[in-house]
Amino acid sequence: MRKIATDYKGDCSRTKDLVRFTASFATCARMKQFLQSLLFLRSRKPELGLEVLSLKNKYSKPSALGYRDFNLTMRVELESGRSHIWELQVNLEDMLVAKELTHGLYEQV
Repeated sequence: MRKIATDYKGDCSRTKDLVRFTASFATCARMKQFLQSLLFLRSRKPELGLEVLSLKNKYSKPSALGYRDFNLTMRVELESGRSHIWELQVNLEDMLVAKELTHGLYEQV
């Protein structure tokens, strides 16, 4: 609710992360392979109805606490003809462990 009030000025239709998935990988090479496969599927399998709306590379600009990930806003077409927007976080396993350890600090910042 705080995010809707502060980031979206009360417009809840702008919320993109009510559904969020995290894909975690042991190595950068596996993470890169996953991202390439996702983009390949999107371009070669349009019948899946998968669209990348935005990609934030937080590895190039980490948070004040050093957190970083790839954050994708995705849209998928549903059988009903409607679409659903969701978030996919792509990260390294070690970063997720560090995130869990420092989450209390994040809430304070």
